[in-house]
Amino acid sequence: ACKVLTATLEKNSQFRDAVRRFESRPECASLKISSYMLETVQRIPRYKLLLKDYIKHLPEDSEDREPASRAFNIISDVASHVNEGVKKKDNFQKMMDVARKLVGKPITLVKPGR
Repeated sequence: ACKVLTATLEKNSQFRDAVRRFESRPECASLKISSYMLETVQRIPRYKLLLKDYIKHLPEDSEDREPASRAFNIISDVASHVNEGVKKKDNFQKMMDVARKLVGKPITLVKPGR
């Protein structure tokens, strides 16, 4: 989303002017619009930290402890899954960069299933 925003700001002067007007409003506290755009990979660790802190401050006998612990385990699994996906995407991007450098060469590095 941030890349699309940046590209659109560069290409579309009307959009750029509207965003500047928005960013200059007092409610925006002098922050750029991109500051408000959290990516999924940023939200999940924040949820995990929030749950961890919440559980830490719960009384031992709280009825919320068990459901909060389950939620923490779920978000931890999601975080691991997202991190694995990000690594795969990064590795794929590196492979595509190498493949682009070899354009015109008689080798195909990227094939489905590799």
